[in-house]
Amino acid sequence: MANCLQSKLDEYCAHLQRKAENYKEGQSANLQTSTVIVLDRSVDSYAPLVHEFAYQAIVHDLIDLENGDKYAYSSVAANGEVQRTETELAEATDPLWAKLRHQHISQVSQTLVKRLDQLVSENVGIKALASLSKRPTLNEMRAALAELPEFKRLQSS
Repeated sequence: MANCLQSKLDEYCAHLQRKAENYKEGQSANLQTSTVIVLDRSVDSYAPLVHEFAYQAIVHDLIDLENGDKYAYSSVAANGEVQRTETELAEATDPLWAKLRHQHISQVSQTLVKRLDQLVSENVGIKALASLSKRPTLNEMRAALAELPEFKRLQSS
């Protein structure tokens, strides 16, 4: 992009030079001078003010999404094996994404904190985990997950 800009500026300067040389001696070319400043975005002090702070924009800035909506990450399973997981950010598969993606990031943060507090207050298994002073074992975590309404619905279907 910088090379393209440089070539266009060179062409324009050459055009102005030819135009100035075409004037007869003693006549004013009446050309005004200009200054073009090309800055890196890190120098642009207005960029933070015009950037969109919606949840979707922040996600696209911070996470490398494949095909615009797929997020892949690696995690280590309990047996030490590295697993690659793909998640799709789509309205059809993730109703929370559909609800939050156009909200300001501060509203999203407040909403998620409220939802987490609600989840902890409504679920006996998570309350039991939270009351432990040590790290929970896998069996304790499995028991807490089994108490979640979503998990019970999946088991019943």
